Amino acid sequence: MTNTIKNTENVEVNEVVSTEDVATFSPSMFEQPQQVMYSTINTTDRKSRIKLYNAVGDAEESLSDHVGAIIEVTDMVAHSVELEDAQTGEKIKAMRIVLLTKDGVGYHSVSKGVASSIQRIIGIMGEGPWTEEPLKICPKEVKTRSGFKTLTLALMD
Repeated sequence: MTNTIKNTENVEVNEVVSTEDVATFSPSMFEQPQQVMYSTINTTDRKSRIKLYNAVGDAEESLSDHVGAIIEVTDMVAHSVELEDAQTGEKIKAMRIVLLTKDGVGYHSVSKGVASSIQRIIGIMGEGPWTEEPLKICPKEVKTRSGFKTLTLALMD
């Protein structure tokens, strides 16, 4: 469809219907008075800030795909994400956890069980980073009291 706008000259504007992801216009989205994020990465220099950015944006591995595997974790990041509730279709806020290995592989999860496990791990093992002695973490699936399955983390020696 072509719309013609009359002004001092004729300008044709082609209307494009896109099925791609389209960002709505709101420049205020770039204003960041505070980042809602927790990380063990010390962002004191450019290299570490890039590491944090990539941890959030490029975590390739789903933690649930590695149940039973031992992952040597040096850092972690927790940040807010918006998901669609599978039952209601409503947008909900969730916390995404990314566990990083020394070679930069990121394992991600939005599981409440993983968040609780990380909270306990930090309380016992310290806030990290764990670069000198990486944490050996094994994801496992457990059944909750209500009969659902959730992902948790076991610490290995």
